[in-house]
Amino acid sequence: MKLSRKVTLLVAALSLVPLGACADQESDTTSTEAQTQRTPQQTQQAEQAQAERTSEQSGNDAAYGNPAQAGGINGSGRTSNFDDIEAHIRLETHYATSDELSALQIDTDVRDGVAYLSGEVESAAERELAEREAVSVEGILSVRNNIRVIGDAEQATIAERLASTADDARITATVKARLLASENTAGLQINVDTDEQVVTLKGNVDDDAERELAGLIAANTSGVKDVRNEVTLKPD
Repeated sequence: MKLSRKVTLLVAALSLVPLGACADQESDTTSTEAQTQRTPQQTQQAEQAQAERTSEQSGNDAAYGNPAQAGGINGSGRTSNFDDIEAHIRLETHYATSDELSALQIDTDVRDGVAYLSGEVESAAERELAEREAVSVEGILSVRNNIRVIGDAEQATIAERLASTADDARITATVKARLLASENTAGLQINVDTDEQVVTLKGNVDDDAERELAGLIAANTSGVKDVRNEVTLKPD
C-alpha cells in the first residue's frame, strides 16, 4: 500500500472519534432533558414505585432467609422436649378419664409432636376412637396409629393369659417396659415395685412434669389397682 493511501485512511479514522463522542453526549443530553421535563408529580410517582419494588424485594429475601417465616423446620414453634412431655401427660390423662378408652390397654408415646399409639383393642371402632381422641389433644400435631384389632379367638387367648399372669411380677415388668418404651421417661431413674397390684414408684427426676407422666403411665397399665408415686425432684 502506498504511503499516501495509509495517511488518508488514518486521517479518516481519526475523524470518526469526535462524531461518536458527540453522539454519546447528545444521548446523555436527551436523557437529562427527558428527566427535566417530568412534572414534580410524575417524579414523585416514579420514586414511590421504586421504593415499593425495593421493599417488596427485601421482604422476599427475609422470608426465604428465615426458615420459621418460610414455614421451614422450625416453623412449628416447638422449642424443647418439654412440649412433648406436656402433650404426653395430656394424652394419658385424656385416656384415663375417658369412659370408652380407660379400660383399654393402649401404649402411648409423643415425639416431636407426633403421638405414637400401640396396643390391642377389640374393634376397629375402638382403634379409630383412640386415634381421634389423640388428635384432639393440645400439643399433638399428628398420630401414628399402630393399635392392632384382634379377633374373638385371640381375645379369649389373651384373657386367659392375663388371668393366669395377673400378679405383681407381671405388673412390675409391664410398668417398667412402658416407662422404657416412652422417649419422655426412658432416661428416668425410676424404681417400680408392686404389692397386691398396688404400684410404688421411687426415684429422682428433674421436674414435676416427668414425675406426673411416670405416675400416669403406671396407673394406665392393665391390672394396676393403685399407684403410690414417691418419685422426688432432684435437688438444685
